[in-house]
Amino acid sequence: MTRSTLMVHSFLLLLLNLPILFGEDQVEFVVYQIMGFVGDAQLSIEKRILCVQWLLEFPGISASPRSLATLSRGNITALLNPYHRQLYPTVFDPLALKYAKLKALTFCFEPASPFAPQMNLLEVFSSLDDFRYYPPNSAKVAVVFSTLRLMLIRFPELFDPIYKLILGYIIPNPQFVEPAIQHIILGIPRVSNFVTRLSSIPTRLLRCFNDILTGMDPTKLVLYLSLAEAIVQD
Repeated sequence: MTRSTLMVHSFLLLLLNLPILFGEDQVEFVVYQIMGFVGDAQLSIEKRILCVQWLLEFPGISASPRSLATLSRGNITALLNPYHRQLYPTVFDPLALKYAKLKALTFCFEPASPFAPQMNLLEVFSSLDDFRYYPPNSAKVAVVFSTLRLMLIRFPELFDPIYKLILGYIIPNPQFVEPAIQHIILGIPRVSNFVTRLSSIPTRLLRCFNDILTGMDPTKLVLYLSLAEAIVQD
């Protein structure tokens, strides 16, 4: 095992350009090594984030060179899934590293496959729970709602628990209605060239919110006017 990120980087370059030279065991080892770097608190944050990016763009995943063709992983999900617990952010991770991990974590699972996500995946937001004490335009708030958007896009079967999580964030904290609209409602394309089901997610969310608002005390409704406006525009 090496503690040199430079050596691993050199291996990745070789794997990218001469994949036929490497066997499955060697590739498995380097993935394990990179995961070790991601969790190594002695490395700089920049290097740890770079290692996450290496995992997301691992050589050979899309090209499927001959030496990698026999691997059980044929895509990024199969590559990362065995290590998904190591990508759970901790409360001690800086925000930039948390976001990198969360982004990678969404690629550890795939609907209707052996790697289908479970509802407990949403436990990852516990490491960001203090976002409630930050201003609505803060980076931490943006990370929370941007990650919720990614999960809605990748895991539509988790719509109900994700919706309940969003609701639990914005109803007691109406200051987060605007970030929710900006990052989720407006952030998910209404027409998608690659997954047409995405276009219905914002509408479905707004219909659920509408059911909540129609039963709300009129004196409190003023706090959610921007959400009501988004519902009417939809």
